Amino acid sequence: MAYTSKSQVEDYLGTSLPSTLTTQLNLWITAVQEWIDNYTNTTFESSSETRYYDGNGDRELLVDLFHGTPAIVILDTDGADDVTITDAYVDKYPLNRTTKDTVYLKSGAEVTLFPSYRYAVKITATFGWSAT
Repeated sequence: MAYTSKSQVEDYLGTSLPSTLTTQLNLWITAVQEWIDNYTNTTFESSSETRYYDGNGDRELLVDLFHGTPAIVILDTDGADDVTITDAYVDKYPLNRTTKDTVYLKSGAEVTLFPSYRYAVKITATFGWSAT
């Protein structure tokens, strides 16, 4: 889904654009969206995917912006799934925002700290700024 559409551009301009401009307008919309994403170093569209993070030897791990309930798996040193963290033992921060960027291991979690090595944590979530 693009950040805008031909009909939204037409509404903004208060005029209809000829159908011969549709392909060119779509290219412009895509180019501007990519520029916005690069400039802000984020994407405002969400997508469900798996991302990998280096561990830090702490209970708290900074991650990319996400929504909802992430699936968190600790990987062994060979990169294989080792321990799945139950959501009941994970706090997501900041508390006052829909989008979160930090996961925190509560007492009783399957592990007490995120391992302190590269490629230690696998998180599957809906990443991005918007929930839709």
